[in-house]
Amino acid sequence: MVSAAIWPWKNNCFQAGCETSWSLYDSGTSNGTVANQNGPERPNRVRIISRVHPRGVIGQLKQYFYNTTTSSFYMTVNCINRTSLALSDETLVYIPKRLNTSIINITGEAKLKTVMNNPDGSRLIVINPTCNGRYDVFVANSTNEINELYEQIISNDFSNVKFIDHQATKSSKIRTYELFQFLHSTAVKIGQSFAARSSKSTNKFKALQKAVEINTRNFQLQLNQFRN
Repeated sequence: MVSAAIWPWKNNCFQAGCETSWSLYDSGTSNGTVANQNGPERPNRVRIISRVHPRGVIGQLKQYFYNTTTSSFYMTVNCINRTSLALSDETLVYIPKRLNTSIINITGEAKLKTVMNNPDGSRLIVINPTCNGRYDVFVANSTNEINELYEQIISNDFSNVKFIDHQATKSSKIRTYELFQFLHSTAVKIGQSFAARSSKSTNKFKALQKAVEINTRNFQLQLNQFRN
């Protein structure tokens, strides 16, 4: 049952524009002042509501996409913990009856175990992941659509990599600036110490050596924080 908060289950409308109402079922035919029961389903609503979806996933569901126009579907799962297979080793994906000719494709660290045909005409994809990494599940009307979905996943992955690289570059620049500030501060302190000591010493080299020694006692320890 679809929640009435999202779609009216049926409507009683015979005015102009009723064909675009949010009802799942059409009004049917007029019977005096009310509509006959059990008007036909509206295909554009069915495409939205009756969709491919995961029922149970082994691993971490990383992304999940369903196209309400083409009814194509894909999901990406990452499973690297083999202990996840102790309780269940099956990922389940539901395909509604209206998509009984859809093509199924599994890639990565999983294999198709079986496709169960339910009494109502719907299907249930049963997948066995190995939990050695990532796997992808595709359901579409043709191999061309599956290829398009695959390209979309690659594009998404590339965008994520670019974002990560951007963050890494930004972080690296911040660390470089912090290192520069640390080295500059140390050099200034050495210069100040040398100036103070050289005015009281005839041996300028020893004065410089002492200034460096005083201001670099914890230098290596502080410098190590910038090595990671």
